[in-house]
Amino acid sequence: MVMRLSCKIKLLPDVSQKDALMCILEASEMAFAELEFGKYKIHKLCYNHLRDMYGLPSQTAVRCVARVADKGGRAASRAG
Repeated sequence: MVMRLSCKIKLLPDVSQKDALMCILEASEMAFAELEFGKYKIHKLCYNHLRDMYGLPSQTAVRCVARVADKGGRAASRAG
């Protein structure tokens, strides 16, 4: 038997952390709106937009895309 505990938390990110979190959320929204879950398709879909919108370095934008692709792929495989 597994017992799960939950709690409410409040994130207090600094400016760079906030940009990274917003980048991940926006990339996730774009991917799910287009029903794209592959890393390269998500990259093509939102990489330039994220770089322009948030002024992120290339590596940060790529990591945001990879994080969304990893989580989106898992969600898609569970649903299907």
